[in-house]
Amino acid sequence: MRILIAALFLFLSLASSQAQNITLNASSEVKILMNRYGAENRMSEFVDGWRIQIVSSTDRRKIDEMRKSFIQKFPNIPIKMEHTPPYYKIRAGAFVTKLDAMGLLYTIKQEVPGAYPTKDNKISPSEMVGIF
Repeated sequence: MRILIAALFLFLSLASSQAQNITLNASSEVKILMNRYGAENRMSEFVDGWRIQIVSSTDRRKIDEMRKSFIQKFPNIPIKMEHTPPYYKIRAGAFVTKLDAMGLLYTIKQEVPGAYPTKDNKISPSEMVGIF
């Protein structure tokens, strides 16, 4: 049994050392494109991500009441109000992936059953939860 464990350990250590010696040779055209892509991304002031949509309505008073109620129930969750005519929207959080947003969604759905995750392509990197 000890010999089997020792052999398995030796095999795994050799396999992991081989995997760490990978080199990537890219053509100069690919390197130029990757550098350009990186530079354009650094210049962008917004990133794509996910938020939790709390409510959407054309009634501004309803939105204001919902905002106050949400802040009372969840004072530590940042919210954002948006106006995309004719709709007013309240969205909570800012996440890199939908999976990250689902944790908050579970908490919010206890009080707001109609909440759902939504894609947002105008999130400031400083708003993102858990990365910057």
